[in-house]
Amino acid sequence: MRLTARANGSITHWVRVTDVAGNTSACHVLGTYVHDDIAPATPYLSSATEPASPSNQTDSPVFFGYAERGTTVLLVEDSYSCSAEVARAAVNGTTGAFRIQTKGVEGEGRSRGDEEGC
Repeated sequence: MRLTARANGSITHWVRVTDVAGNTSACHVLGTYVHDDIAPATPYLSSATEPASPSNQTDSPVFFGYAERGTTVLLVEDSYSCSAEVARAAVNGTTGAFRIQTKGVEGEGRSRGDEEGC
């Protein structure tokens, strides 16, 4: 027997047990499986950076915003491949708010803290 969850839906599995004497238990919920292949919505900034831009106070501004609750926001340098991670922040599971601190950029798109050759 196959039990298949609908695409981007859920399916609840129920069980009952029969012993060797033929006694059968009541039906109980085993669990629910949720299929999810939908990407989260694009995060957005809720306010200006800290400190406000433009500024010469720091080369490591903080960004504040909102994203899908329970996700992780990645700040990247390379918009083409979206793979050069600079910083990450967990999104609050209740409010959806995030705060992400950058490392500061030092010429040629390199982030402070990068080692030569990496």
